[in-house]
Amino acid sequence: MDSARREALVEHLVLREGFSHADIRWSYQPLLRGRGWDNEMWEVGQLDPGAARCGGARLVLRVPHREMGEQLLRGEVRALAQLDAHRPDLPLARPVVVGSGGMQRGGRRPYALLTWVEGDLVSAIVAAELREGGLRAGPRRESAAGPRRESAAGPRRESAAGPMRERPEAARLAIELARALADLHRPAPEDYPRSAVRGVALRERTDALQGEILALDASAPHLASVVREIWQQGLDAAPYSGDPLLLHGDPHPANLIRTDGPHPLGLIDWGDTTAGDPASDLGWLLLLDPSGSALSAYARARGGRDADGEARARAWAVRCATAMLVHEADPADTAHADLALCARAALEAFASPW
Repeated sequence: MDSARREALVEHLVLREGFSHADIRWSYQPLLRGRGWDNEMWEVGQLDPGAARCGGARLVLRVPHREMGEQLLRGEVRALAQLDAHRPDLPLARPVVVGSGGMQRGGRRPYALLTWVEGDLVSAIVAAELREGGLRAGPRRESAAGPRRESAAGPRRESAAGPMRERPEAARLAIELARALADLHRPAPEDYPRSAVRGVALRERTDALQGEILALDASAPHLASVVREIWQQGLDAAPYSGDPLLLHGDPHPANLIRTDGPHPLGLIDWGDTTAGDPASDLGWLLLLDPSGSALSAYARARGGRDADGEARARAWAVRCATAMLVHEADPADTAHADLALCARAALEAFASPW
């Protein structure tokens, strides 16, 4: 994005109540801060320190680069506004929508001006611990299917699961996420955005998973076997029958920020937010902490264990991990390699629980 394109977007930008164009200090040249599956994030300026809201915050333009991203961004802007209204006390740092454009369908492409959540990507933190642990992991093991081959996650020595005591920060952050999700998971407003692929019954995702398992069979058959087993256990568990709960939808480690602010965790990218079965969110806990300790922390915060819900969460975990391993990332998505490493480690841990 060059400054001319930024100016064209700014021209149609509608600011939310409490923000003023006079408080925005635009940078000379937009800076690409990240590119995910659906959107690009361009740093474009900063709010004046004396602004009435979010004074001093850096600002990013969130711009879709594929059609699916347009739908997700519209849902994200709506959801963040509802969170501000209904859950202002949520113990998570999250982006604030400063303004948006193109939100009406059938018009120009949507985009949003958001505050930047300061901190460190949890995916990078966990991947660093995994790589360090991999140096002490010992020789690779052979499976009944023969020697293990490499997957999209990279060399086997980097993907060893290792005991959680070798990943203290991952374990700590998983507990923080568990507590935050326990607070987030309340009955959702009736008009809250709904996703067709998050928070739904497991059987609705079986067909998608089957193709991914076949791809995993070619690179890591011992892990494909674990995925099949855990997915079936999730299908055999009682389905979710409670109220549709408010979910983030995609709380993977690259959407988590370790912050120095009043909340230890930030959660970004609310494009997949939805209402439904909380197990969909809880599966991501297991990528941080495959031992299940974080799931136990969530259960304590919610008032008791739900064995069926935990079985569904493990099924969601293997489904998400498999997707991370078998789908190629956009070359500009620098976080994907770390996510694939987290995914491989979680599946290895499920295959060889400590």
